[in-house]
Amino acid sequence: MAVLGVIAHFTSKAGIRMNPIIVLRSLEGSHPGSNMAKVIMEILRKYGVEVKLGYIMGDNATNNASLVRALAEEQLHGTYYYDTG
Repeated sequence: MAVLGVIAHFTSKAGIRMNPIIVLRSLEGSHPGSNMAKVIMEILRKYGVEVKLGYIMGDNATNNASLVRALAEEQLHGTYYYDTG
């Protein structure tokens, strides 16, 4: 079983650093980057922060590279542009 976690990092209006866990979701079956990107975009849209995506941190698994490419592709279609390096 794979678990996908999304954690937000931001500064509150009072100037306090916040790091809430937004979601921990288990992924059944295979979990290529494209499938993980769909889950992440769904979560980001739910919270209305898809245009504020700044960084993605993960291990060196190959599906993380395809995850970043899939998120960048999704953003390109939504007129938001990110450098995927």
